[in-house]
Amino acid sequence: MKCSLSRWTPSSTRSLTLALVLGFAATAVSVGAAHAETKKARAGDVAQSYELDSSGRFYRIVDGKKCQITTKVAEFKVSSHKSDVAVAYYIRRDKDGNNLYGLYNADDSSYRNCPKARREKLMERVAKKGKRFRYNIVATSKTTLVAMALNRDGAFVAWSNEAVALSVDGVADYRMHQRFGVKGASFRRYAAFAITDDGYVLKLNGKKPSASKAVRDRRYKNLSQFARANEIR
Repeated sequence: MKCSLSRWTPSSTRSLTLALVLGFAATAVSVGAAHAETKKARAGDVAQSYELDSSGRFYRIVDGKKCQITTKVAEFKVSSHKSDVAVAYYIRRDKDGNNLYGLYNADDSSYRNCPKARREKLMERVAKKGKRFRYNIVATSKTTLVAMALNRDGAFVAWSNEAVALSVDGVADYRMHQRFGVKGASFRRYAAFAITDDGYVLKLNGKKPSASKAVRDRRYKNLSQFARANEIR
């Protein structure tokens, strides 16, 4: 298993691309206060917990030691997918925008002092919807997918535990399927749905992302309309 999620870049190879690229003008990055919080680390992590203070300093607690990972962090999420090589994800306010990073576990023999933070930038300029950054971690192990995100230029990326599983341009929005894998649920084989700028919906196959399909028989105004029309809860 590779200890990398393979950072997305505009030149990354795509397993599926819709030729619908739409660019947006850059805007200034807000440097507001972070939301201070503490979260328990998942099983198998050398850390016991993660902490973010109101100044944006991000720490992990390892054997009682408070070890700083980085600064300028807006928020973070702890991975709970058992196959995910990343143990946490965070948004950092870099000069070029709000960027998504993955943090990897440390060698359990390396933390006599604070372990070196192995991290990787996964996506630049993550989009926001209201106050929420547009990235999600996937908790269920019924799918090989571990995370997904949308950037301000309309690039939607879904990662497996090893690499980029799917990358699509020209995406306006996406949503997780809360009833993925549930017997009797509509579209239960699909882990998420994304809608393109021109109203077509992409169904993201949770078991085999390369088999994801675009619904071409109808256009939708948004994903709420798609969900209502297809009885997706």
